[in-house]
Amino acid sequence: MIYLSIYHFIIGMVKRKTKFAFNLTLPVILSLIVAIPLIAVSQLEIEQQNQEWLTYENTYPLKMKIDYPKDWVYSEKTLYPYSFVYFSPSDVVLNYTEDEQGVFFSAGIADTEDFPFQNMPLELWIKEHKRDNYEKLYKVNYTESIPIMLENGTLSAHKNILEYDHERSVGAGTFMRKSMEILTVKNSKAYALIYTADPERFSEYLPIAEKMIDSIQIT
Repeated sequence: MIYLSIYHFIIGMVKRKTKFAFNLTLPVILSLIVAIPLIAVSQLEIEQQNQEWLTYENTYPLKMKIDYPKDWVYSEKTLYPYSFVYFSPSDVVLNYTEDEQGVFFSAGIADTEDFPFQNMPLELWIKEHKRDNYEKLYKVNYTESIPIMLENGTLSAHKNILEYDHERSVGAGTFMRKSMEILTVKNSKAYALIYTADPERFSEYLPIAEKMIDSIQIT
């Protein structure tokens, strides 16, 4: 309705062909072209800022607390020696299709006692995670790879942002995904916090994923 009203307003000014309209039509059009996307982004940010949040707590095996939006759902899974909890917006889950592949945030843990190396440093976990998860993917492109800190600057971690082609679970072909992954090691446990979405929707839920990561507490 807003877009339609703006459109008719501009057309009306052009049709009148007054001196006022001639002088102001182009600046108004340019201003509206710039302002409309900004209004949309601001509205999305406001909605995310006003979201209600809950706290997920798992004393075993994940041994972590993490905040998540009230309107997101979660599911716990174990694929030994890995354990995960997956979070996803409820509306995305309801409209999930094989082509879209949805949006999700996962927090996973691996017991390093089952790894070939004990007392694993973060650098080795980064290498092992990459080998185990991305060697079989296609066209992996890392756009960012930097060290960061978690838990109010007390826990060293590493952040990767990457895009890759992934095989479809149903039918032939691949689909493009974009992920932000945070890797860390604490108490002989290797952790991976991964936010994944379609590339065109990645920035839409990124602020939520970053807030979830900031809230993480590993016990």
